[in-house]
Amino acid sequence: MKTLINILIMNTFIFLVFIFSGCEQITDPADNSASNNASDNILTKEYQARPFVGELIYTYLSQINDSVSVYTGTGNATHFGYCTVVDTTMHHYTLTGLTVEGTDWITTANGSVIHMTWFMDYYDPTTWVWEFHSGTRQFYGVSGSGPFTAAFTSSGDLWVRYTGTITY
Repeated sequence: MKTLINILIMNTFIFLVFIFSGCEQITDPADNSASNNASDNILTKEYQARPFVGELIYTYLSQINDSVSVYTGTGNATHFGYCTVVDTTMHHYTLTGLTVEGTDWITTANGSVIHMTWFMDYYDPTTWVWEFHSGTRQFYGVSGSGPFTAAFTSSGDLWVRYTGTITY
């Protein structure tokens, strides 16, 4: 019986030592100590800026009014693979020329959806820029930006090449 009690006491002691010394103590969430930050590393997604290149062909779909058009498109992009896009384009005619801006919803090969906007002063290619604003699934929290170039194809579609960086 004495042996059984000694085993029980020893197991209780080992259990208590394991519990109190083996657990990481996190006290104050505002504390930036190394012990608190160690646990954050497990749950925090590391966002890295990466090069981005995408080539899409846009096809005219419909005219909403005199200054708003809708296009659909397909193409390939780094990090997205084959993708499809729906674009709403707004034309702004001014005394000095034409500015154009658009909102794109890009669906990637894995089903993620990316929200992108772009802007251009039609007569100044240095203003032709795009930006990612949000995304779903793998691209949740996506951001990125860069320049783009565009040209009409022989069939009247619009070929666009996006370059820059993407962070997700």
